Amino acid sequence: IRLWELDQRRTKRARVTVCEAMYFGLAMTVGAKQEAEWLGDRMKRSIVDGAFGSWDDKPLPSFLLTLYLRSIGEKDALIVPQTWGLGPYSYIFKNWDSQARLQDAIYEIADYHIEQVYETHDEIGEFVSSPFRYTPVEIITLEKIRAGLGLETRRPDHELFSTPFANPPEDIEDIDDPFLDRVIEYVTEAINP
Repeated sequence: IRLWELDQRRTKRARVTVCEAMYFGLAMTVGAKQEAEWLGDRMKRSIVDGAFGSWDDKPLPSFLLTLYLRSIGEKDALIVPQTWGLGPYSYIFKNWDSQARLQDAIYEIADYHIEQVYETHDEIGEFVSSPFRYTPVEIITLEKIRAGLGLETRRPDHELFSTPFANPPEDIEDIDDPFLDRVIEYVTEAINP
């Protein structure tokens, strides 16, 4: 994100991949609000400008985009094409206003998360790569967006929530890293000659 902001080329255009949907969830998880807002807005705009490389057959990007739209007050926006589908995440929205049924829906997507951390010879799960394998970013994002809307979200008793990765700190501070600063300076000079 920082490099995007430093790029001063008039021709710059974000090319966002489906992974950015997951990084939106990760940004929400670690409290990186500015990055989450930029990624959420980028996902929304990609519907029109095609910046996402693809919206593949996995339901997670559609779920996270739908959550983002709710967070900015576009609850009923029909921006997410139905063909993408929400898979197991559809129960979250069907039960949005019922705490007991919502808790059951969260249990179901926690099961789905665990099912999707594996790779078989014909399919790659949605959460195969780190840190998504260990961190239920989709559920933490749901909790944070609902909290931002003034809604309570109770977690069910599920094994996915028994790891430290399911309970990250509210905000993770940037650290002073001279090496990273030099890399950013180098890339900034390379893209802005």
